[in-house]
Amino acid sequence: MITKTVRKTKISILIILLLSLRITTAFAQLTITPTSTAAALAAKLTGPGVTIVSDTLICNALANGTFVSVSTPIAIDSGIILSTGKVSQATGAESALTSTNFAGAGDPDLLPYSGTATTLVDACELIIHFVPRGDTISFRYQFGSEEYRQSACGLYNDAFAFFISGPGISTTLPGVNMALVPGSNIPVAVNSVNSGTIGTTPGCAMTNCTSMGPGSPFTAFYINNTGGTQVAYRGYTDVFSAIHKVTPCDTYRIKMSIVDAGNGLYDSGVFIEAGSLTSNTFSFDHVDSIGHTINGVSSTIVKGCDSTTVRINASTTQPFPQSINLALGGTAVNGVDVATIATSVILPANNSSVSLNIKGLTTGTPGTKVLTLYILSSCGIADSILINILDSPSVRILTPDTNICADKSFTIRTSGSPGLTYSWTPASTLNSATVAQPVCSPTATTVYTLTANLPGSGCPLMFNAVKVSVNSPGNNSLTMLPLLDSVFCQGIDYTFMAGNTNSNGYIWSFGPGDSIKNVNPVVHAFGGTGIYTVTLSPLVPLCGDTLNIKLIHVYEFPSVYLGEDTSICPGSGMIQLGAPSNNNNLHWLWNTGAAVPVIYITAPGTYYVTLSENGCTNSDSIVIANDCYMDIPNVFTPNGDGLNDYFFPRQLLTRGLTKFSMNIFNRWGQIVFTSESLEGRGWDGTFNNIPQPTGCFVYVIDAEFKDGQTAHRKGNVTLIR
Repeated sequence: MITKTVRKTKISILIILLLSLRITTAFAQLTITPTSTAAALAAKLTGPGVTIVSDTLICNALANGTFVSVSTPIAIDSGIILSTGKVSQATGAESALTSTNFAGAGDPDLLPYSGTATTLVDACELIIHFVPRGDTISFRYQFGSEEYRQSACGLYNDAFAFFISGPGISTTLPGVNMALVPGSNIPVAVNSVNSGTIGTTPGCAMTNCTSMGPGSPFTAFYINNTGGTQVAYRGYTDVFSAIHKVTPCDTYRIKMSIVDAGNGLYDSGVFIEAGSLTSNTFSFDHVDSIGHTINGVSSTIVKGCDSTTVRINASTTQPFPQSINLALGGTAVNGVDVATIATSVILPANNSSVSLNIKGLTTGTPGTKVLTLYILSSCGIADSILINILDSPSVRILTPDTNICADKSFTIRTSGSPGLTYSWTPASTLNSATVAQPVCSPTATTVYTLTANLPGSGCPLMFNAVKVSVNSPGNNSLTMLPLLDSVFCQGIDYTFMAGNTNSNGYIWSFGPGDSIKNVNPVVHAFGGTGIYTVTLSPLVPLCGDTLNIKLIHVYEFPSVYLGEDTSICPGSGMIQLGAPSNNNNLHWLWNTGAAVPVIYITAPGTYYVTLSENGCTNSDSIVIANDCYMDIPNVFTPNGDGLNDYFFPRQLLTRGLTKFSMNIFNRWGQIVFTSESLEGRGWDGTFNNIPQPTGCFVYVIDAEFKDGQTAHRKGNVTLIR
């Protein structure tokens, strides 16, 4: 029995191993799709931070394509393949020879990498012009060849290179080769990366490998594929990264080229990872939750409460620290509305992300703020993210400690931030314990405690309480005395008095939110018009009593406006003051004695009117100036001191003047000055440029005003020196 059991167990294990082998074989596969286009290959390669400008493919249609690798020695899961033969022959079991000679043209740029070969054939080239957003460009690849074993350390090798050219690198084509053995400047080739065993082809010698450079051949990077079942090449390299510094936002050219050296036999191929042609750009992790959704607003934090984390992802990891430049926008003030955020962060070496902590502060001005974070690059804004910052929540009970009568109910009024949840205790005498303003019906004196919370904010719970005392019936002798005023006008102070004031206190109410306690008499002004209910009630109700209520009619002041001050020419014009009115409740009274809505004015002066309606009065006045006059001085002092140096009754001494003529005579009747100008300085006290002595001179002036009236003036003016 024991023997049979052991035998059965061994058989079961064997069956499981065979099934596992078949399953592994079924899923391990290198799938190659030949014949692609330049655009498709470039798009397949391109990852974050790189923009393709143009692409060119110089290659036999069967020598290029795309691949997918599932559990094969090609450690890149997918990408493109460039070959010197048919790419379809690169998959399958390793065999003696699977080469194809297309007899195609070579690439002379690869001659320096082909050893002693003078003939190159079957080149396959992919040329891409691109613009990087970061300062480093990179991609990953794996090289394989049929030349391994027979041609290792041979006189010539199939060659390949990744040439990059552009600003700061090379202005001469083909550019600089990026396909280098890690940690060296030695090109990746059969002679630089192999098993260290010299091939069997005539001319093979170790010096052909060691002459590639120090450390060559690099055996640690080589994988021997003898007897392989999934890749046809006899050997291949580890996965390498091609990396080069670039200038962000400039245009660069990369040429990926592979060629047969000497003849079309023994093909080679290079596998390049999909999406690995990248530049070191940075972006926000928009997938992660930024803050919380609070009161229906997403990406939100609350001032003074929980902070949030914003993660910045790098498109590639680098073996050195990287600085990420940030800018802040929006209505939030850095260091005031949020804890200070640096304008740059450091991404540690070999890390793919770095996080920022964003915390709202209570030191800023009230109101919801918006914080926009920008990642900057040399090309401008690389990415942005928005965070809403809400005010710290608050809640208060508006209802003061209150007395009510037994068997009565009332609403506890509250004021709180939007989005709060409420919990009241005790709940047994409330219509609801989870509403903001519950109706309470206590049977005994009760303290109601409120607990409020803003979900998702991380803010501490808020507590408040109100005491409701239940009173027994009693008597209230509080009364409101008759009002002394019969007419109430808007905005005027009026006096209200109470009689038999209650020792427990009392309260005046003049409307919603307008009350005052324990003041008698109380002075109050009504801000609006209409019918107001004035209530006098005990501060501590004595149950069963009624309120003292008066209805007050408040009227507005009548509107009156006589207009801006103006002017008139006496005797030649008329001005209307007031306006016709059909309102029989209005009463007009002018300072002229008139009691009508409209009067007409023909002379300068100050006029005012008083308007009355419903016992409320208003008034206005207007100044009407003289618009046609001429004042003539009787003395001037032409001594050059800048004061009263000229005799000239115009400009500031006249108004409404349109024509002017003036002659000045000395005591002998000579005309010493004449003028018909409305402008100028007037007489300066000289005659024929000779200063006249102190004395009396005669003037004759004829003038005309804008209303057509004329004036003739004759008199004396004294010159004083």
